[in-house]
Amino acid sequence: MTLQQGYTKNTKWSSCNNHILGVLLTNLVSSLLSFELDDEIEEEEEEQLSTQAFGQRWVQYKAERDKLFECPVQDGEKLAETLAKSWQIRLVEVIGQEFIAYEGSILIHVVMQPQGRFKLTIRAQTMRQIDAFLLKRHLS
Repeated sequence: MTLQQGYTKNTKWSSCNNHILGVLLTNLVSSLLSFELDDEIEEEEEEQLSTQAFGQRWVQYKAERDKLFECPVQDGEKLAETLAKSWQIRLVEVIGQEFIAYEGSILIHVVMQPQGRFKLTIRAQTMRQIDAFLLKRHLS
């Protein structure tokens, strides 16, 4: 290999490396921006929803779906805590055998019923949001 061939080969290799490095840096910057945006969204959602604000949204949201589930848990507080963890929802209030919670713009009302069951009522602005919530948790 001549000096000229070696230079040309190294230049091509260097050019290829620069391109790859550029793509990697672009992807890294995009990922960092995405994380920052996600953090901002999470910070906005971190604000606790009051019972009154929940009620106001409940009346405004028109999309609704009810589902019945079998449940071995017989205590409302324990069911609320269990579902809050497994469904990644935020509890607003627990009263006796029922509770209200939310995740983003999804509103949740759960009432324990006889014979080891509970009724889940979900409200949102659109049915698509409800379907996505249920699908994400394998509840559809």
